Amino acid sequence: MLVEIIGGYLITFEHLEAFCARRHLDITGDISDQVYNLRKYLRGRSIPFPVPTIVNYPRPTPVLKEKSKLFVLMVTRERYEGEQSPLLDDFAPFEENDEDKNIKAWLEHNGIKDVPFVTIVDPGLTIGEYIEPTPND
Repeated sequence: MLVEIIGGYLITFEHLEAFCARRHLDITGDISDQVYNLRKYLRGRSIPFPVPTIVNYPRPTPVLKEKSKLFVLMVTRERYEGEQSPLLDDFAPFEENDEDKNIKAWLEHNGIKDVPFVTIVDPGLTIGEYIEPTPND
């Protein structure tokens, strides 16, 4: 089974609401309705990326010290890799490139500033539990 890996800019629900309000998009309903409306808006203008997607971040793991929270990832890239691995570190993160930076500039122009570029392995949480690597001391 292939593992989905996505990368993009992590925004808060407050960012999403502000962007939707600025564009006069319907922000009634729950977060998934807002994300759907934003996707529809972007597709209607033939903007293929970013693709807004609800994600857990950081990726929940059995030994994760911090609690995972829901965010919206403005996906700029995705890829699929071969065999599953039980280690999150076995997947190389995306490096922010010029195309990503153009999307970041567009987000900033639309009032979404200071957002991190992240890579998320298995965003649909389909594989089950991962084992975090133990640091070598």
